[in-house]
Amino acid sequence: MYRINNAKSVTNNWEADNFNKIYNDFSNKFSDDFMKNLDFFIYFHGKDFATSLKSILPDFPLENYYKYSKKKFDYTIYHDLVELRRLIESKL
Repeated sequence: MYRINNAKSVTNNWEADNFNKIYNDFSNKFSDDFMKNLDFFIYFHGKDFATSLKSILPDFPLENYYKYSKKKFDYTIYHDLVELRRLIESKL
């Protein structure tokens, strides 16, 4: 189990300047090339999460989990995901 022993050391990096730098670095990924190269297909798929989960729980049924999640997940309640879909569709 992961524990944060010193919360102050974790939060020290989240000052406004650092946040703005990380935000700008992240948002700059969504350039025209991001859309032209179809990078969005590989960027938001949770592959790293699935790999980590399988390393901790090797018998976890990922395929069944994905099927279940797909049925239950309503992206329309998240305005940023609705906007992301609109943005992607406008570029296709």
